[in-house]
Amino acid sequence: MMKHELYKKDQEDVQKQIQVNIADSLTKQRNKREANYVKLRRDIDEGKSLAEELEERLSLKEETAKRQKQRLYDEWSEKVFNKINGPINDRVKAMDAKALNLHKQEAYQHFLDTANKKGCLFRDIIIESEYDPLHDNKSIRHVTQVDDPCCRVIKHREEEVERRHYHWTT
Repeated sequence: MMKHELYKKDQEDVQKQIQVNIADSLTKQRNKREANYVKLRRDIDEGKSLAEELEERLSLKEETAKRQKQRLYDEWSEKVFNKINGPINDRVKAMDAKALNLHKQEAYQHFLDTANKKGCLFRDIIIESEYDPLHDNKSIRHVTQVDDPCCRVIKHREEEVERRHYHWTT
């Protein structure tokens, strides 16, 4: 009976060892999954912080672009639009309303007469000998030099090309 008890005891020891090994294996797997989860969670958090940082930078860039556009618009309004529109508005306001209406009616009648003479062909170019649509507005025309901020980059580029050309020829 002793052999049987020894065998039984060995089997119990083996079973205990197997259970310990299984428990260790499960613990290792759990720890490995936990470590993988922590790593993936850290990656997600880093991604979120990167996304937030990029969103903030993009927002700042958009705000900067918006301010630049507003500044350009304000500068253009001051240096171009107001410089041209102000004197024209003053001249139009100074005109007599009845005379202005009569002038408009005559100009419109002239347009209709010319359009009826021409037939159906209308082009975007102006042939002054046939009809000049700008002729009737000569009394309010205003010519002035303007510093258009929208054309500033083009002007700088042209000046650069001229300087380079000058350096190449001398």
